[in-house]
Amino acid sequence: MDRHAAVTGAGGSLGRALVAQLVAEGWSVAGLVRRERDAEALRQLKATPVMGDLRDTSSLARLMSGAQVVFHLAAWMGKPAKGELAHAINVEGTRQVVQAAAAAQVKRVVLASSIAVYGPVRDGVITEERAPWPVGDLYGDSKGQGERVARDEADGLGLELVILRPTMIYGPASPSWTVLPFETIQRGLPIIIGDGNDLLDAVYVDDVANALVLAGRVPEAAGESFNISGAAVTWNDFMGAYAKMAGAKLRRVPAPLAWSGARAAAALTRPLLGRPVVIPEMLGVMTSRATFPHDKARRLLGYVPQVDLAEGMRRTEAWLHQAGLLRRPRVALVTGAASGLGQAVARQLAERGLVVYASDIDIAALAPLEPQVRVLALDVTSAESIERAMARLNEDQAQVDLLINTAGILRPGALEAQAMSEIEQQLAVNTLGPLRLAKALAPGMRRRGFGRIINVSSTNGFLVTPFTGAYSASKFALEAFSDALRLELAPWGLEVGVVQPGAMKTPFAESAKAALRQEIGRSGPDWQG
Repeated sequence: MDRHAAVTGAGGSLGRALVAQLVAEGWSVAGLVRRERDAEALRQLKATPVMGDLRDTSSLARLMSGAQVVFHLAAWMGKPAKGELAHAINVEGTRQVVQAAAAAQVKRVVLASSIAVYGPVRDGVITEERAPWPVGDLYGDSKGQGERVARDEADGLGLELVILRPTMIYGPASPSWTVLPFETIQRGLPIIIGDGNDLLDAVYVDDVANALVLAGRVPEAAGESFNISGAAVTWNDFMGAYAKMAGAKLRRVPAPLAWSGARAAAALTRPLLGRPVVIPEMLGVMTSRATFPHDKARRLLGYVPQVDLAEGMRRTEAWLHQAGLLRRPRVALVTGAASGLGQAVARQLAERGLVVYASDIDIAALAPLEPQVRVLALDVTSAESIERAMARLNEDQAQVDLLINTAGILRPGALEAQAMSEIEQQLAVNTLGPLRLAKALAPGMRRRGFGRIINVSSTNGFLVTPFTGAYSASKFALEAFSDALRLELAPWGLEVGVVQPGAMKTPFAESAKAALRQEIGRSGPDWQG
């Protein structure tokens, strides 16, 4: 039998993700939308758009004709901030959806609710056994009322009802947990309360869509409510990911100041509007350590989140680029990019969407990287060359977010016999070169409150072998100043890392082997074993 599903709120972030998954699994899908651009998006997904509104019973009838399952996602999310609208959509709209489903002889309704029905919870493990708790928050309270209405109507009409309570849904086009926080951070406004080490449970939109599909088909789900969560992460980790995308500093409000401000705002607006604009208790959400396990959904639905925070944020960043919300692409400067590791790094960063400046003392050797990257003549041992490179970056209005120092040389030799000029050259390129660039770029990174410096060391940075004493010394020193720089720049949110690769199949390795053989011969018979 053909499987047919009806989806309300199909034009939203979660709605589109759900429609895409249903179509991929072979369902025919009709989606309720209000705007033509959303209708076109559904057509692109091979679904059938139905123009209409929850309050329009005729559009609901068209939507649900022939459907076995209705997924009710449409909801008032907080704008415009009107109590009558919250009730009309989240409560009465839900009632009309269930009634229309019964009239269309639909078997099951899956309702997308929210953990907001539990009210603000400061700590503890919150399971489905906890009853919805009204606190005066329009969204959470209206979603809780919508759940009760849905249950009453479904029980009276003989419909199967499944309720899902997702945590904080983020991902492409998510209004509350992607677009709003990202734009807030881009504007330089504070978004963290306190130290940012409290918890929120972030779940990627595709994982919620998968949970909805499971709720629509698993027989044991009928009559049940489920928490749909991802992973509990700190506000620093979650909002910090957006800050890194934006190249902005993560700003905070001291918790006592936030609480006192919220209470004052509530006291002023309650008499004027009949309700407070700010619910002080809701600040508890941002200073909470509560968790919302999805054990029940795992057990009965087989739900397991597939997208961790790192991957989810990678996909989200790609969407922000595509949507034009990321005001500027991230900029990387790679030294020693004419060959080997530096060249490979420059290519991969460009493939990931970064604006890459590939630099080397031999600018002609950078030609194969164009036009994917921008090439830059740079001698890391020359203050004048670095100054010219910085001038070029300023001319391009390129703010470097990522510095990767791969430039390096190896001149092997017995320390007793090796020329001092060769020893000094290795220190100049391998140690002082990266330090010069860090000194040139770190001030700008500190001003923006964002940046990362990666210095490529070597296994010789912790292990000394014969005839590589000068090289090892340069790498030991590189790691020492990297550690110091990491500690010094951490208060501004900057990151400094060291990579210690072993032997690689690169021109550097081959030339080093040849130079070692030559140096052993040149150093005299005493060094030939």
